[in-house]
Amino acid sequence: MKSAVMHERATTHSVHLEWPVMAEAELYMIRFREVMQTAARRLDGHESEWKEIRDITTNEFNLDGLDQGKNYEVQIMGYNEDKMGDWSDSIMVSTVVTSIPEKVAEFHVRSRNAESITVAWKSVVNDETYSVCY
Repeated sequence: MKSAVMHERATTHSVHLEWPVMAEAELYMIRFREVMQTAARRLDGHESEWKEIRDITTNEFNLDGLDQGKNYEVQIMGYNEDKMGDWSDSIMVSTVVTSIPEKVAEFHVRSRNAESITVAWKSVVNDETYSVCY
């Protein structure tokens, strides 16, 4: 019941994992840990502790709650009530680092009256929301 983990997409705090269905597996378990860069390894030479997620019923999972811009080692195992499979080979995944948004350009007053003011600006690529303070 050994299989290869694949991953499709990552966000700032999650990685979507997918793997082939394992014929005898009724459930799956994922284990993962942060992998530190060589210069940042712990003084005792050990990596971070493994964290496990059990009782996954499908062959895909969204691994949430990760730290932004970090690297993780991930393995998967299939199991049933009679037998635990072997851990898959490790894959390395990374969460996305968000960039600092660009400065808004062409900010101007579109209209105003005694009770309100309407402002406008040129949209910034990849920005989804804006905050206006007054």
